[in-house]
Amino acid sequence: MLQLPPQCHRFLSLLANSRCTLPASRLTLTMSDKIPSFLGITPFGVYCKPCKLSLSIQKGIEKHGKDFHPEDDFKNAIVLREVHRQMTILRENHANDLTPFLTDKPVLHPTWFCTGCFTAFTKSCNFHRHFKLHCNQSCVGSNGGKIPCFITVCGRFSPKSCNLLAAPVATVFVASGASSVSTMLTDTNPSSQPSTKKVLVVEPDSKVPAALLTTLDEASKILEPFVRPDEDARDLSLIYYPLLSPGFEGKMREFLTYSASQPGEDAILYNWLEAGRTWLDKYAAGHIANVSANVRSRLAEFEQKELEGGVVGTRTFCLRRGIKRLKGELDSVLRFFYKYPTALFDAYKSKVVQNATTDWMIEAAIIPKILFTAAAEE
Repeated sequence: MLQLPPQCHRFLSLLANSRCTLPASRLTLTMSDKIPSFLGITPFGVYCKPCKLSLSIQKGIEKHGKDFHPEDDFKNAIVLREVHRQMTILRENHANDLTPFLTDKPVLHPTWFCTGCFTAFTKSCNFHRHFKLHCNQSCVGSNGGKIPCFITVCGRFSPKSCNLLAAPVATVFVASGASSVSTMLTDTNPSSQPSTKKVLVVEPDSKVPAALLTTLDEASKILEPFVRPDEDARDLSLIYYPLLSPGFEGKMREFLTYSASQPGEDAILYNWLEAGRTWLDKYAAGHIANVSANVRSRLAEFEQKELEGGVVGTRTFCLRRGIKRLKGELDSVLRFFYKYPTALFDAYKSKVVQNATTDWMIEAAIIPKILFTAAAEE
């Protein structure tokens, strides 16, 4: 029989008679203990439920919690592990039906979706590039492609189901005529990235779009009312040729209404404009003024034109320094981005932005982010 020293007997006796016991909730961490109360989890990522704001997983949760929800005390490493675990479970259980995580707002611009990482892309090149990254090798071989998507509750984009995306197959081209149908199958390259089935159908009753039936003279006349006297409408019409059709004037007037100032503008748009003017006048203007002459010359762009057998630069676009004029142009472009029917800027139309101060918006770089988001689009 094991003989314990007297000190051990006294210790065990005190432990048995002790009234200082820990509650069960402190002995084990429940799921609610691991996830802060403000955090919502979807198959696509995380978001703040009170603020309706998308958050990055690695750094966004901890930073947003400290800035806006300091009452929530949590360990970031534990939260990250639990978030990844729950996202994996949600993807496995809801891949065939993602509607519980979608809003009724469709995404108006083209969207490519990867079923490997549940990530949406607004550009085809970015969609295919992400398969080449070493960190995304697990996505290779998964279904994916261009598909209509909806805005998710976490502010991202997703289709209603991953089953709507076809598996990687051979590219199919179909040309149909009145009496026969010809089909050509081409084998897919095993090393190529996954893509959806492409079908080209030629209908005998189809017509050429109106934009392609516009002659150069007609295009020049359409654009002429919108061109300054010192510019050549014929030269500029070559730049905007795909847009010049009989409905061009109506479309441009519609776009101009988006940029125009109107009485009683929305509170969020008002905050955009105030932050934009302050940011440009007090901060960006100084950086623009400090751009050296040699760098400014590199930013200049020349349009080349063939003249008498030689190629010359006829028009220059350079970095402007007129802050007063730039403020007016920034107002117009911010109004256009806010009113244009797209979900591209929804992340900057939240309640947080509506109630934010100008200093907070400048510190959060809201205006540069809006401009960068627009510039990144094709």
